[in-house]
Amino acid sequence: MKVYDITLNEWKTYDDLAEKYHVSDHTGFGNDKYAYFVGGYNETYIAMSNVFRIDTENTVSSNSLVVEDRTSLKFARGDVSGTTDDAGTYAIVSGGFSHENDFCDPLDSVERYDFATNAWTDLPPLGSARSDKVLVELNKTIFAIGGERQIENVCSLSNDTTPEPGELTVAVDDVERLDFGASEWITIADLPFHRFRFPAVGFDDDEEIYTFGGQKAYDKKCQCFRTSNEIIIYKEVSSAWGIRVGSMWGFSAALAAFFM
Repeated sequence: MKVYDITLNEWKTYDDLAEKYHVSDHTGFGNDKYAYFVGGYNETYIAMSNVFRIDTENTVSSNSLVVEDRTSLKFARGDVSGTTDDAGTYAIVSGGFSHENDFCDPLDSVERYDFATNAWTDLPPLGSARSDKVLVELNKTIFAIGGERQIENVCSLSNDTTPEPGELTVAVDDVERLDFGASEWITIADLPFHRFRFPAVGFDDDEEIYTFGGQKAYDKKCQCFRTSNEIIIYKEVSSAWGIRVGSMWGFSAALAAFFM
């Protein structure tokens, strides 16, 4: 395992993680001196519910990984998304795929982790079930942005009607928000483009969310999901999106007046 030291601008190598912690397509977040890792798939693509954390201070001081198991997720899930609140009191994990339903449909379930009690509780389910989206916390509001899902009734298709492999996944542009204490997610302005597998970060002071790159909708010409270099910005005050491509700004006519 490698750890990046921001101060020294260098990578340090530690012992490998134990095999039970070997996963892919999981999520992670930091809190206090701990790095948390949640869900994912094992080598046979079984969705996992495992949660563990690395004690970064003790790892550095002892020069050996200090790993601690935490309470497992309620639902095993891979291609999962997660985020924390700014106060460092809780984390939110949602969506993803699971072998438990043969990957026929993405999950809509949402779980909240309390750092102090090491316990998971249920939150209202997503209105749009999906995986490989991003979750972002902005001023006590959780946003679920973009992602992917299977085509409808994918597990009911016969061999004669099964689409090409790349067409089984549908990139989505859905955006939902869950306000603090609310009983359901609210659908808001869609992304300007369909996107999945991308990162995002929110800035409370500016009331903005920045999303970076990702994969676009399936392209039949290349039989692929092309990658993007676009930076899409959401402005909470106006519930509007702005688009930055490389070093150039581009807006729809409706948005241009607001940003300029």
